[in-house]
Amino acid sequence: MNLSITKNKIINMDNLKNNVLIAEFMGWVNITPTDPNFDIYELNTEGGKKMLDKHGFTYHKSWDSLIPAIHKAICIVNEDFTIDEFKTHEGFVNNQFNINYRSIDDIYKSLIELIKTIKHLGY
Repeated sequence: MNLSITKNKIINMDNLKNNVLIAEFMGWVNITPTDPNFDIYELNTEGGKKMLDKHGFTYHKSWDSLIPAIHKAICIVNEDFTIDEFKTHEGFVNNQFNINYRSIDDIYKSLIELIKTIKHLGY
């Protein structure tokens, strides 16, 4: 298992990679892409800019982080997919994001797959 250790925190490298995927989907931008020692991300919000190291993303363990990403993905599916694309993904969305019956890990993995699909379709 690949692990990354930073500031006494250990994170699975798959989670790190997937958290970055979700963060970029949410609008975070790597402002240090040419520096191999740092991965600092920035997000422009109405309240100003937020900055965070890639190890600071908590989508894999925090509903507070994950829910807005789920909402954005579902909005894209509902608003931007064509009828045929939506029919293909409608069942997936309805089944995968029923948070009343699924663990955060299951929902997290489902969101990763949906984001990959959205990106693949060019949205």
